[in-house]
Amino acid sequence: MDSQCGIRRGKAWRRFGGRRRRENRRIVMNDWTILHAGALGDLILSLHFFEHLCEIVEPQSQRGTPCTQPSHPADVIVVSRADPGDLCHRGRDWRRVSIESVGAHWLYGDTASDAPPAALVKLVRERRVLNLLTGPDEAPHRRLRRIGADMVLSVDPRPASQSAEHITTQWLRRAAAACDARPWRTAIETALAGVGDSGGSMHPPAARRVAADCERNLLIHPGAGAADKCWPLECFLRAADRLASAGHPIRFIVGEVERERWPPAALARMQAVAPVTVAADIRALRAELERSAALLGNDSGPAHLAAWLGLPVLALFGPTDARVWRPIGPYVRVLQGEARARSDWGLKVDTAVYELFGLLEALRAT
Repeated sequence: MDSQCGIRRGKAWRRFGGRRRRENRRIVMNDWTILHAGALGDLILSLHFFEHLCEIVEPQSQRGTPCTQPSHPADVIVVSRADPGDLCHRGRDWRRVSIESVGAHWLYGDTASDAPPAALVKLVRERRVLNLLTGPDEAPHRRLRRIGADMVLSVDPRPASQSAEHITTQWLRRAAAACDARPWRTAIETALAGVGDSGGSMHPPAARRVAADCERNLLIHPGAGAADKCWPLECFLRAADRLASAGHPIRFIVGEVERERWPPAALARMQAVAPVTVAADIRALRAELERSAALLGNDSGPAHLAAWLGLPVLALFGPTDARVWRPIGPYVRVLQGEARARSDWGLKVDTAVYELFGLLEALRAT
């Protein structure tokens, strides 16, 4: 078993294909709870990973299971720190619960006698659990088993050192190693043989829908969760000026983090070039993304969310590795800079503008 992942199968799991199947286990065994404590971008990649995992393994689970509707959508509960907003566009019955509200700190305890929080038990018992908090050798994996999950698949979310594989591919490899000799392992390994740099997930059709509307704004998000992941604001301003000169309507978008972190002069400089929207929450961010034609931004949560929604994205990477962390979507391009080269990572404004023009031209040709 891989040291970074683990799996536990309960009684219902062992009944697949056996004589003791329950007629009503089809729905229960299709239900998942995902545990995640990272930031928005990492959460979006985790949801891509989950979707691709389900594409691979759910047909295996359906074999020999009484069901008149094999494609019955799973009930998926996302227990997370970050809020991705409405998930219903992905075709499953999704709902999100704040990880702070369910007593998830109990998972990290080491006292055998302490009772688990009722809210956490309700979200875990008799469900498949994808644990992206820690690997199988740590307390959360053991405690999830203790409170009655039908199955616990624990995948360490941290990237392997020196690996250039996309993080979702790394997670799939850990999941395959966790599945022992079961049909899941074979199915995942077969799928891994065809996974490329994109991370191997399915994508929504929204990009084709927005591509034809040239009146939509090109959205520029110059922020990120960490200051060192931000291409210089001056570069974004010059890119915006060139895009506007070419006839594209431009709009900047920033969040509360940028408004608090940046001096008022920075926002004033953006407003001198193009309108600025301050997205107070995830719903405001999503609304702005959904009425835009494309996004130019850093390696950030909004870039991952835009790609998740099917929006064309050009993402700029400096200190992080685009091969590992690039957004997943139908129309995503990335530029990898060198953070130690210069403050602009060696990425020229002309290069970014050219790549964005190329992305838009490719969309018009579809």
